[in-house]
Amino acid sequence: MSAMLLEVAPSAALRDWVECFWHRPAEAAGTHRVLPDGCADLLVDVARGELSIVGTMTAPIVLEGRHPELLGVRFRPGRAAALLRTPLHELTDLRVEVADRTLQPRG
Repeated sequence: MSAMLLEVAPSAALRDWVECFWHRPAEAAGTHRVLPDGCADLLVDVARGELSIVGTMTAPIVLEGRHPELLGVRFRPGRAAALLRTPLHELTDLRVEVADRTLQPRG
């Protein structure tokens, strides 16, 4: 966990699906390294009110400077597929706006 990222553990009811909830405040600046962890994240850009999905990563990324305030849900590996109509492997190394996807629970 980075000093600029606050992570909160999920409740027992969500623990099988969610790795953590997280918040990165807008005033957080500097270098932030994001390492591949096998998880997909649901992101909310607070200022823009935009929702996006970030697929699993195959390489680390480095974020420099100032960034928007973000709220996130980090799903356990493979669990985000339950929300999407697209197989997770199609989202690898991508950030996709939810407006570009139809989210529908699989049943």
